Amino acid sequence: MNAFETAPGAALVPAGGSRDALAPWQASSLPKDHEPAISQWLRVLSKWRWLILAATLAGLAISIGLTLVMTKQYTAEITLDISREDSSNLDISSSKSTPIFADQEFYQTQYGLLRARSVAEAVTTKLKLSENRKFLRLFGIRTESNLFDSSTQPLPATTRPARQNEAIKALIGSISVSPVRNSRLVTIGFESPDPKMSADIANAWAEQFIQRNLARRFDANSYARNFLEERLAQMKSKLEESERRLVEYASQNRLITIGSPSNDANTRSTDRSVVSDSLEALNGQLALARGARIAAEARMRGSNGVTTENLNNPAINSLRQKRAEVAADAAKLRAQFNQDYPPLLSLTAQLRELDQSIAREEGRGRSVLTSGYQQALAQENALQAQVNTLENEALNQRRLNIQYNIYQRDADTNRELYNALLQRYKQVGIAGGIGSNNVSVVDRALPPTRQSSPKPLINVLIGLIIGAGIGVGLALILDQFDDAIAVPDDIERLFRISCLGTVPKFPSEDRMEELRDRKSAVSEAMLSFEASLRFATPDGMPRSLLITSSVPGEGKSTTTLALAMTLARLGRSVLLIDADMRSPTQHFLLDLNNFTGLANILTGNGTLHQVVQETTQENLTLLAAGPTPPNAAELFGGSQVDAIIAAALQEYDFVLFDAPPVMALADAPLLASHVGGTVLVIESGATRTRQIRTAVVRLTSAHARLLGGLLTKFDAKPFSYGYGYGYGYGYGYGKTLTSKTND
Repeated sequence: MNAFETAPGAALVPAGGSRDALAPWQASSLPKDHEPAISQWLRVLSKWRWLILAATLAGLAISIGLTLVMTKQYTAEITLDISREDSSNLDISSSKSTPIFADQEFYQTQYGLLRARSVAEAVTTKLKLSENRKFLRLFGIRTESNLFDSSTQPLPATTRPARQNEAIKALIGSISVSPVRNSRLVTIGFESPDPKMSADIANAWAEQFIQRNLARRFDANSYARNFLEERLAQMKSKLEESERRLVEYASQNRLITIGSPSNDANTRSTDRSVVSDSLEALNGQLALARGARIAAEARMRGSNGVTTENLNNPAINSLRQKRAEVAADAAKLRAQFNQDYPPLLSLTAQLRELDQSIAREEGRGRSVLTSGYQQALAQENALQAQVNTLENEALNQRRLNIQYNIYQRDADTNRELYNALLQRYKQVGIAGGIGSNNVSVVDRALPPTRQSSPKPLINVLIGLIIGAGIGVGLALILDQFDDAIAVPDDIERLFRISCLGTVPKFPSEDRMEELRDRKSAVSEAMLSFEASLRFATPDGMPRSLLITSSVPGEGKSTTTLALAMTLARLGRSVLLIDADMRSPTQHFLLDLNNFTGLANILTGNGTLHQVVQETTQENLTLLAAGPTPPNAAELFGGSQVDAIIAAALQEYDFVLFDAPPVMALADAPLLASHVGGTVLVIESGATRTRQIRTAVVRLTSAHARLLGGLLTKFDAKPFSYGYGYGYGYGYGYGKTLTSKTND
């Protein structure tokens, strides 16, 4: 047993890896190439190219057919110049620039008025379109089944309202308004099958718009004058009433005010009440009286009666001087004689008399100051009483002034409103006499000489674009629902297993002929597959290999035989074992019998040497499936499989098992647990992702050594845009080069 074989029942996991990370040296160590978005789009478009082409051709055919059956239409255009209304003669402030949003609002309003139903009604009435048989016929307007049976018979009057309404709808549906960018010009176009009728209706439409614009301006001015007259009468009455109420309230409450002129000519004079002026004057007098009283009190409360009046009193000063002289004489005598000396006693008596005289004079001065203080205090109290009385009157008057001010503001407001309405009335009166129009005709409509629709080239382009768009949309939708494995990258991206190669579709029904041809695309693909198996594990290609698929019909049997023949051509001895005992195939492909085979060995009715069959291919031996057993899964679950593999590896270089499909059968997972490696065959564009994922899970759960997947029946042409040399180049390189050389 070599390095790729394990003991029976042991878990087959790559060296250095785990069961969850299959073939880490292949699936994980190599960098993944993510397909660019543009390549994905090109791949999808190439895959569904016939659907996209069919949808594009269908859109082209429909557009051509519609263009041929469409009625020729002619569009006549008239150009108008619409300017904003000039009101500079009414308002001196209109010289200011108009905001951009105001211009946009004005012109959007004009465009809406140009499409108004009222204009269509005026045009229908002026041109009598409801009675015009040609107009009604061209636009398919019929109100009765026999309406146009006779050209001489007058149209019935009972259908006139219906014809009028249908004609208006036809006009609105055929008129177009196109502003000229960055200008005041507007183009009005009308489309109809008759060139002259288109021109007449376009010119009439512009004329009716201009007339209705003028009428609307005069009607607006007239309405404004009437409205302002009514409002002026009402406002005048309210103004008179508010002024009358103001005067009556002032008279009843004796609110007398004196107006003081203002320095500003624009400011109204300030009204002051008599009470306020009197209070202000008395407050001034009270302040003076309070000052006089404070001064008198200060003089009266001088220190020890020494006041300015006493110091300046001549009598007191004379008495003080005389006392000073007597005191000096007494002091001299006192220094020389005793106290009872008669002259000294006389001087002492004089001093006492002088002191009494001075005291009497000073008392007389203090009484004068006290009297002055009392008079100042009495005057202050009298003024304070008057001020208090006036303050009460002022507070009361202020309370009354609150209502008075309310009446005053009401009168002022009514006066301002009246003046504003009067000014506006004068302006409207002036504007009513202005007859200028802000809409003028630049170019009148002429009967067109070339049709405006249908436009064949544009219709064809639109048909191609719509058809291609529908085709691409359907392709994207179908591609989203198509979960089949399409390209090799899907195997690694979706299932985290390596892609070991691709096998192209067989170009003919004779598969054996393709397999025998060493230069065929299938043989080349098998060589590439064999080379991939050499690097599938660190030790090279496993000697025992099982090839299976998710569901029947994916090409596993043909792939197994092709790989066996490739190895045999390389000089390796190969034993091909047909383990699909439920539906054996290898004996048919190799034109051998199936009388004995693997079933005989597993049931103990034969040995390997007794049941093998030699094939026409050198180095290739077949072990057929043999008779169909009642339950093949029970045979594969025993130890006989390990014994067969061990015996075969002693005589052959490689042992290849053609196993049954994995889905719904236990045969393949059981066999996969005994071999050195397992390859899962996947049919390109047919096998679903869910089926492959289930197969991978079942194989890994059985401890199979899953080497990777092989994509069979692969057609590289739809994916040549996204995959370049690897897929689009193909396996026919040698043949193509030879054919070119021969040419």
